[in-house]
Amino acid sequence: EGYVDGLDGSDNWLFYPPFVVDPNNDGVIYFASNYVYKTEDRGDSWFVISDPLNTSDIGSIQTLALSFSDPQVLYAGTTDGTIWVTTDGGGEWTEITGSNFPPRGVPRIAVDTTDSQIAYAVFGGFELQTPDEPGHIFRTADGGQSWDAISLNLPDAPLSSVDCMLYPTSVKR
Repeated sequence: EGYVDGLDGSDNWLFYPPFVVDPNNDGVIYFASNYVYKTEDRGDSWFVISDPLNTSDIGSIQTLALSFSDPQVLYAGTTDGTIWVTTDGGGEWTEITGSNFPPRGVPRIAVDTTDSQIAYAVFGGFELQTPDEPGHIFRTADGGQSWDAISLNLPDAPLSSVDCMLYPTSVKR
């Protein structure tokens, strides 16, 4: 049966579900459908740490981003354009979707390596699909309470990646 103990096959799973490994805590991995799952034993068993984080019946979590500086902070972006955050390791989730976000999927979120309050979110799709709500890259400096559009003069093309290039020296390698 493998490493599926605790996972629910009837969830809304993407073909390639997102996961993130906690580099500061051995054996901790997060894995997502429309729920966020956590393992503390390298995948031998899983448990749910969220309610469904989608606004539609078919929506799924498309990306997970864990803070290197504070492993209690985890962001989740969905296929239906919402972003969620937990600051207590999954005990409580708060929707932090920006009022200026386009209603398109969030394929990637990256968290600043030294400050868990700073995060970047990218949106797929074309602005042609949502002309009244443009934008592809957004930044928060306050944990998602507010978001600034930082697409600048990028062409209107779907984005699928964003990365914070610096890695803290405290991360186990």
